[in-house]
Amino acid sequence: SIHGAKLSNGRMYAYCIISLSEEYYKLYTGNLVLAVDASCLESRLKNLIGMDINEIRKTFIETLCNDDFDMKGGAGLGLLTIAKRAKEKIQYRLSSLDEHLSYYQLEVKIPKI
Repeated sequence: SIHGAKLSNGRMYAYCIISLSEEYYKLYTGNLVLAVDASCLESRLKNLIGMDINEIRKTFIETLCNDDFDMKGGAGLGLLTIAKRAKEKIQYRLSSLDEHLSYYQLEVKIPKI
């Protein structure tokens, strides 16, 4: 919800669902994003999905060590943290709603510890 966009009426349409199987948790989440941010988000996701676990860990440490925080207080660690813990590659969908908004959905499996 920190990074989600809101409609002109101030409403945010986001969800988070967690399911549990014998082997893993499955996380489903989605929220509105500004259309101007959608291409950057998609680029980051494609890059992340292309990394192996060692590259993800290295990028996580590098990101943690730099002091580049965005206006919402994030340093870009959220998706990296999810990818580090994921059992499989992150699945995502990014759908354009109109010229101002897109809808972002994420699906990830996280092993039970």
